[in-house]
Amino acid sequence: MSSHEMPFLVFNLGVEMMFVLNSRLQAQAVPPDKAADVLSDIGTNIFSAAFVAELLTPQPMYSAASVLQVFTALSNSTVMRLSENSMRKLYDLVFMTVKYQVLTLRHPLELLELTLNHLEAVGRILPPSVQPLASAAADLILRLAATLHTGDWATIRRSLLNFFGSRHVRVSVFVERHVQDSETGAFVIPRDVFLSPSPACAPPGLVYVAGVSEPGTFPHPDAHLPYPPHIPVGSWRPRTASPRMTSNGFDMYAAAAAKLSSGSSAAAAAAGDALARQAREMPAPRVSAVATTSPACGGAVPAPHEATVEGQQCAYDAEASYLARLIGSASRARGVQQFELELFHNDSGSGGGAAGVGAASAPPAPPVIAVAAPVAVPVTRMSAAAVQEQNRRLLGIMDAFDVPAVPGSSAPAPAAGGRGASDLLDIMDEL
Repeated sequence: MSSHEMPFLVFNLGVEMMFVLNSRLQAQAVPPDKAADVLSDIGTNIFSAAFVAELLTPQPMYSAASVLQVFTALSNSTVMRLSENSMRKLYDLVFMTVKYQVLTLRHPLELLELTLNHLEAVGRILPPSVQPLASAAADLILRLAATLHTGDWATIRRSLLNFFGSRHVRVSVFVERHVQDSETGAFVIPRDVFLSPSPACAPPGLVYVAGVSEPGTFPHPDAHLPYPPHIPVGSWRPRTASPRMTSNGFDMYAAAAAKLSSGSSAAAAAAGDALARQAREMPAPRVSAVATTSPACGGAVPAPHEATVEGQQCAYDAEASYLARLIGSASRARGVQQFELELFHNDSGSGGGAAGVGAASAPPAPPVIAVAAPVAVPVTRMSAAAVQEQNRRLLGIMDAFDVPAVPGSSAPAPAAGGRGASDLLDIMDEL
């Protein structure tokens, strides 16, 4: 069983998040220096050596609550502060976009192409100082890919599909493009037009039975599909830049942004801004009264945006929020001024009715960028030395509550100060 799902999950989600943020920062006329700082902070954190090394460490798939925690920490590691509404819709949009991309992959090896497409495309929008980090991450992905077989890729893709299957959010722009069903929220997957040009991929419709010389046959709609004309059979190399089978993973908002920038007026551009209504949710169909259980935590699965105390505690116990603690360590000591940004306009009827569909015809509210006033209380950032000193004081207080071991007793004395949890903080502080 493969244990390398995390880099393909986090990198694809993280790059799509940067695509959306870059588009929204441009659409809302955020000053270029602030927009560059946002992308630089996110790119520096997600492609930092410590973060990438932790992602590439073989480990089980993180829970949905922990992945959401990682991306919340990622968005909070920048000079930009998102409202709760914007962060929720941003994650939903990114989640559903990558879910659709993974669902439409025809061959497990296309998951590597999808990830490389993302890493190459994000290098075009990152500041020059961060681009080498993205290139280094792509090199490490290629090094990992050299150790994986087709069966490993199939297992990774299956694990990702199981992860994405736990969340169903209807996105208005997908519904408008007839990619998503307006009633159930299910994606409309296009039919295949080509067979995978790998020599090991035979047309479907044959059944081989041990001890029988001639294979059996069964009808299959894809049995007569041709191979792609631009990739001869046997020449497909997913690790190279060209040619690639999948076109997923590129910045799909770049063309729309170019079209909007060439508009005649700002009002026309605002009216045609698809991302302004991209994540307006529509109510999902009611689930069965029988609660499904999570195999990891043994409890009922909460609603997409409801986090129970038990679920949060289970996520903390299982993953220890290590990746979230690594995020932000590269820019913690910066003394920069922060600003607030509302990425998506809050809909008054998002909680009920068909708000997502009906809202598409309503004129969007003007962009709102709330910049912190000079009289606001500045954000205090602690240095690494100060955090370590505070940890030592807390551990000293906890030592006072330790119960010494009873002579002659087999029960061990408690660990001094709970060093297991503080080790994660120490690792973060040393970065």
